[in-house]
Amino acid sequence: ALNINSGTLDIQNGALTVGSILMSGVNPLITSTSGSSSLNVVGSATLANAIFTSGTQTYSGPVTLSTSTSLTAPSVVFASTLSDGGSDSLTITGNASFSGSVSNMGSLSVSGSTTMNTSSIETSGTQTYGGNIALGTNTTLTAGLFNFTNVTTSGAYALTLAPYGTSFNSTQSLSGLTL
Repeated sequence: ALNINSGTLDIQNGALTVGSILMSGVNPLITSTSGSSSLNVVGSATLANAIFTSGTQTYSGPVTLSTSTSLTAPSVVFASTLSDGGSDSLTITGNASFSGSVSNMGSLSVSGSTTMNTSSIETSGTQTYGGNIALGTNTTLTAGLFNFTNVTTSGAYALTLAPYGTSFNSTQSLSGLTL
């Protein structure tokens, strides 16, 4: 288990694999100031503030946000559930993959492409997608507001936007669409 309480962990030139992670306190941070770095969390993760890596971040167990969090990596992979208390935001600078349900989030923003292998992504605030969306199953997005910038959906599955009742099937261009 890795516990970061109001501190900074600098991953330099390596891949860090941990059983679980707990970030707490004032502005906990995981960063990489030199060389290549990646993070693999095998079990549960409680995230806060910011994590920066030059390689992939993989979260195999359930992830909970304890405060608004920014993740910066070429690719961020969530193999299990992602949840929050309802008001925190998650900002991903890079590509993202969701394989478990995403629930009770304040807002979600992904700057790159998004792979959705989950049936639902739910936020009370805005969901922003800056790149293409690949669907691995029928997916319902629930949010107060949606922002799509130059997005094309792909896959043989339906993307439904709730509460609007709007559904996109097959390949659809959602360039500049805001609901």
